[in-house]
Amino acid sequence: MEIATPEKVKKYNVELQTEQKVNVEKQVTVRSWYSFSTSVRIWKSTCLICNQTGKRSKLVYSDNVGQYPNWQWLDAGERFLMVFEALPDRCVTFDLYEDIPEPGEFHVKNIIRNKLGVYNVPMP
Repeated sequence: MEIATPEKVKKYNVELQTEQKVNVEKQVTVRSWYSFSTSVRIWKSTCLICNQTGKRSKLVYSDNVGQYPNWQWLDAGERFLMVFEALPDRCVTFDLYEDIPEPGEFHVKNIIRNKLGVYNVPMP
C-alpha cells in the first residue's frame, strides 16, 4: 500500500480541480422559449443525445422553468435556461430530449454543435 505524502495529495488535488474546471467549461447551455404563453415544467431526465455516439448528457441546472412536478407559467417568448453535462468531443449534432413516462415530451432534433456550447433553441 502506497503512503500519500503531502506532495502527492497536493498534486492530486490540483489535477482534480483542473479536471473539474475543464468539465464545467465544456458544459452546454440551452436557452429556450415557446412562441405562445404556456405552463411549463421539465423533468430531471431531460438530456442531450449525441447523434454520433448516442451518449446522453444529463441536465445539471435549470432556471426560470418549473421542475417536475411543479409547473411554471411562461409568457410567449419568455426564456428559460438549461445547462447540461459536456457533449463528447466528436459530437457534431445532438438532440434535446425530454425523456418522460407520459405524453407531451419535447424532442428537438439535429441541433448543430458550435464552438461556444451556447444554443438558442425555440420549443416546438
